[in-house]
Amino acid sequence: MSVLPKNVPVIEIRCDRKWAPLSLTELWQFRFLFYALVWRDITIRYKQTLIGVLWAVIQPAFMMILFTVIFGRLMKFDTGGVAYPVFSYCALLSWIFFARGLGSASMSLVTNEAIITKVYFPRILVPTAAVMTAFVDFLIAFVVLIPLLVWYDVSIHPPHLLYPLFVLINVIAALGVAYIFSILDALYRDVRLVLPFLTQLIFFATPVIYSSQIVPARYEAVFWINPMVGVIEGVRWSLLNYPQPPLRNMAYSCLGAVILFLFGILFFQKMERKIVDRI
Repeated sequence: MSVLPKNVPVIEIRCDRKWAPLSLTELWQFRFLFYALVWRDITIRYKQTLIGVLWAVIQPAFMMILFTVIFGRLMKFDTGGVAYPVFSYCALLSWIFFARGLGSASMSLVTNEAIITKVYFPRILVPTAAVMTAFVDFLIAFVVLIPLLVWYDVSIHPPHLLYPLFVLINVIAALGVAYIFSILDALYRDVRLVLPFLTQLIFFATPVIYSSQIVPARYEAVFWINPMVGVIEGVRWSLLNYPQPPLRNMAYSCLGAVILFLFGILFFQKMERKIVDRI
């Protein structure tokens, strides 16, 4: 090991700011890298599979059938007059996208260690690409929903126009938690062990298999803080002629998604500079 002479100046390059604000211009400059990350994740997911992208449909379809038999036929959950298959499938599309995006994004920084530690680019693109990969699966599975709506004679009505809004809130909520847990997983490997259990807890706290109408009034304030509650109930209302959720509760849930998204960005930007030495 060579030692530099004492008279040789040493220059230390460091950032004076603890964190830098997110630059949309910089993100736009690296847009082609973002496209490449999404395309790579999609091709890896379905490489050497027999049925390819149909796997994006199989999971929600089989879960819909299982839930219909157990909760729709045997336990006869109240669905507000909506057929249980479409009642559950709409919710499953939103939930599976959220859970799959969170699961993939949480480990994305560690998975892309070889790139992150060698070249500079906005690291927030990595978990974002993982969530967008899950969104591609969401779009594929959505195709199955169309014949279901026709089969169960769900008529077109004005709230249909609001469906993209709830999809957007779904994406915002998924990105928010993805940014937070991708950093936490890079810093603490325990996170990937806790996350499946945490995801299951959120699943049962979200009205995927049941309606929010069965929640007692004294628990509504806590229940509707969950952004996915507003997403799923909003999706059902906009697509299925489902009873309109209380506007105040919907506002709480949607505001929670926006706050989660903004906090996720700030948290990622603040902690990003630490992950290169930790992963």
